[in-house]
Formats: sequence, C-alpha cells, structure tokens
Amino acid sequence: MNNPVFSFMAPKFYWYENSSSYSRTSYTDAAYFNNGGNDSVLVSFCGVPDSTKLYFAKCDINGNPPVTHQGAGGNIGGSDPGSYKTYARLSSNGNDNGSIICTFRQLAGGNWNVKYFSSQQYGNFAGSFAESQLLGSVANPNFMPDITGVRNGSTHYIAFTTSSVPDSLNYIALNAGGIINRVNSMNYYSSADQISPKPLFRYQTGDSCLVFYSEDGPRNFISSAGCAGEPIGIFNQQVPSKYKLDQNFPNPFNPSTTISFSLPEKTFVKLKVFDTAGKLVDILTEGFLNSGNYTFDFNAENLASGVYFYKLETEEFSENKKMVLLK
Repeated sequence: MNNPVFSFMAPKFYWYENSSSYSRTSYTDAAYFNNGGNDSVLVSFCGVPDSTKLYFAKCDINGNPPVTHQGAGGNIGGSDPGSYKTYARLSSNGNDNGSIICTFRQLAGGNWNVKYFSSQQYGNFAGSFAESQLLGSVANPNFMPDITGVRNGSTHYIAFTTSSVPDSLNYIALNAGGIINRVNSMNYYSSADQISPKPLFRYQTGDSCLVFYSEDGPRNFISSAGCAGEPIGIFNQQVPSKYKLDQNFPNPFNPSTTISFSLPEKTFVKLKVFDTAGKLVDILTEGFLNSGNYTFDFNAENLASGVYFYKLETEEFSENKKMVLLK
C-alpha cells in the first residue's frame, strides 16, 4: 500500500494580525470550483484582522502562487461595513456556473442574525455580488450557519438555529443567483449552540427538508425530515459519561417547555416541579430508568405566571434549576 503524499503551499494565503488588546478568533472555510477548465480553490477568512469584514483569497487547485487577494474580493463589508461578522462558511456547486455563496453570522442592532453574500463571478467578490437581508429572528439570537451546495447543480442550502422560539431549526434553499426559493422551519431538541446544523439534500425533485445536527452536549445526532413540525431522530446512541440536568427550553416559556437530563447508569429517578413556596406542582417521572438521555415536557397551562423550580433526584445525584413561566 502506497503512503499518501501531502504538499503545502509556502506563501501565506492571507495574514493573521492581532494588535488589539484582546484576543480574537479567526474563522476559515474553503470551496472548490471549475472555471472553464481552470480549477481553483477559494478560501474565506473572518474574525481577524478586522472583525467587521470578510476576507477572500484564492489559488489554483495545486495551491500554486500567485495567491490572489483582490481578485477574490479582498475585504468585503457589504452594506453593513461596521457590523461584526463571524462564522463565515463557503459553498460552491463545483462546476462552471460561477455560483459561490458565503453565509455568516452578523451582529445587527444588538442581535445576531444570519446573512449571506452571493457571487456569480467564480468567487470574485470584488466584482458584483448580491447580499441577502438579515435572516432569522430579529428579537432572539440566531446561531452560526452552515451551507451545502449541490455538486454540478445550481442550488445551495443553509441551515441554522434560533434561540427560544418555536420552529427554530431554519432550512433555506437558494438558487445559483443567490435568490431564496424556499424557507422552512422545524422544531428541534436542545440543539448545541456551538455546533452548526448541517443542511442535507437528496437528488430528488420536491425533496423534503433534511438537517443533521448534534444536541447540546453533544449527545445525540438528529435527522430532521419534513418542512415543519417535530423532527425524527437517532436518540440515546451514546451512553452519557456523567449525570447532567439541562436548562429547560424554551425559558421563559408559555405554556409548555422541555426538560432534559442524562443518566450514566440505570437508577431510580424523580423529576419534580415546585413553586417558589416549595409546593409540589407536578411529577414528570418517578421510577427506574436505564442509562441514556431523556426528555420530558412540562405543561403549565393551568398555572399562573411566575418562577418555578424543577428537581432531578437519583441515588447518586441531585440538582434543581429555575424556570420562568410568562403568560
């Protein structure tokens, strides 16, 4: 068996500059495309040296210089040149239709939203490019997006989650011109805020929405199919390493919320809800459970607004957390 051969490009693709008094994080991604027989690789940077800009550079498929900065767009601020931009992700169809999409997270009016730039000039964002409106909730934070392009096609899919609102798993389909042709949302189970959901697709006309993501932890991988409603998933495939009681979601809530916890071993479990006076309000579960991850719904339709507490008790573990009912 032959050993693989690795090569590296000696010149710097771009630079890292951190002259400010605090440390900043650089986010990068890469995309391949064919421009009439000329294979190229486009690389995006954001976070440094100026966290309000997206930076682009490109080279040929072998990484040969000259590396082009301005030919790929250099630094781009778009219509909001003073807004912070993070978690930029690139998508290419890989073919010569020239469609490159760069989606990212942008701070706008004190809230994080998702946005994208679209170029049909083979990754040359120095030329004409389109940009989307702010995507997601305007009142609740939207987390980092991810994007997938249909290889040798003309469609791109973006997925991201939004905090504390119903139908919070967003799935957006774009055409090669960067025009949104479908927006769908579905519910999710405690998505990990630091791990982007991955948009997926099938080569089939009229395909349903499909997203692959990791729960908070991470614990389970979830496959969400269909363009609305509850997802289907792969649950309890990983034995937890420790006891854990999660914060309920959403919180504040009205009238129902979800409480999740993890058990590393089979044990007797009590999950109860109390009011601020210590009065028992509800028993969500009481009995033996095997090791795994569990989720229970709490419905407070008949309760008054206010602060409540939920408590998880086992033979080896006890913890309580606060939740807020707002009607």
